[in-house]
Amino acid sequence: MRRLVIAFVVLAVLLIGGDRLAVHFVEDRVATYVMNRENLASKPNVEIKGFPFITQVLSNDIGKVTMTLPAVQAKTGVTKEVRVEDVSVTFTDVRTGNRLKRVTADQMTGSALIPYASVSALGPFTASYGGQAAKGAGVVSLKPDKKSGLPRTLSVDVGLAVSDGTITFVGTNGATRIAPIPANLRPLLSSLVRDSHPVYGLPRTFTITSLDIREDGIHLALAGRNVEMSR
Repeated sequence: MRRLVIAFVVLAVLLIGGDRLAVHFVEDRVATYVMNRENLASKPNVEIKGFPFITQVLSNDIGKVTMTLPAVQAKTGVTKEVRVEDVSVTFTDVRTGNRLKRVTADQMTGSALIPYASVSALGPFTASYGGQAAKGAGVVSLKPDKKSGLPRTLSVDVGLAVSDGTITFVGTNGATRIAPIPANLRPLLSSLVRDSHPVYGLPRTFTITSLDIREDGIHLALAGRNVEMSR
């Protein structure tokens, strides 16, 4: 009887060990694929939820996979693009194929953050949280920085909007029209608020669905469908 129990325990350990090896194999394959596809500096952190993994594979239904992307290096100098960081997503209804080499998710949801330093990199000004405007929406306060030579008492409050992976400046009430910019600030801000600014640091398959301006930065809601995670 004792030998039977020992044999059962050994078998269970082998099965669990094999299951965990399979999980790590797929996690590493997904991480490597995303790193190469998106030209990331390092692999993202990938975690496959649920146990046992093998039964999920056999049923071709992995319930949930989470992924956290490494921080993207900020571009030096003034840029027209906005850097996104703290990208964290959850994939659901994940399917596998081709001997665990192909992984596709039906749905993806997640979040990311645009730090105010990334907005400030768009020009010679400092961006910061400006409080709340009408209907409780947050606003961004733009002030000239020291390099501009303008009084730092000058400022303009603006809202932000997102569409097709680009950020645009709008009025604090969400309307496209921005309140008149003080004459001294027009050379500094006129082209900035008129242009659209692509974001970088997000995989191409991730769509920004909304944004929320808060004290610690601009929070983004992300979504995606039929996302290829490995092949």
